Amino acid sequence: MSPSPTSPRPPRVLLVDDSEETRQALRELLEARAITIVGEAAEGAEGIDLARKLMPDVVLMDVKMPGIDGIEATKMITSSLPDTHVIVLTTFDDDSLRQRADEAGAAAYLVKTSSPQLITDAIFQALGS
Repeated sequence: MSPSPTSPRPPRVLLVDDSEETRQALRELLEARAITIVGEAAEGAEGIDLARKLMPDVVLMDVKMPGIDGIEATKMITSSLPDTHVIVLTTFDDDSLRQRADEAGAAAYLVKTSSPQLITDAIFQALGS
């Protein structure tokens, strides 16, 4: 997949997940679709710091991580970086977590079993919002 016609460059994405295997799988999936991975973090606080430093277009954020969880990290990123969109990508298909993510400013809430196309589409949709 090539970059969106409305986007002059490939989306720049930051991966925040405490699982190295998950980050690696996401990196491979997204890079195969012409999406640039600008950084990776294994916990919420590190994700917040990298988001502020790297200014990604999109952050793919896990929920359950050591230290600052993904919901709180989402809130901190969306409140301080209005041009950065956060997509929560988690194992938990939970309505209360989905509501908390929405309240924190997440652009989307997806489960990790979502299709590669759905994840890719969510990234481009977040950029269009």
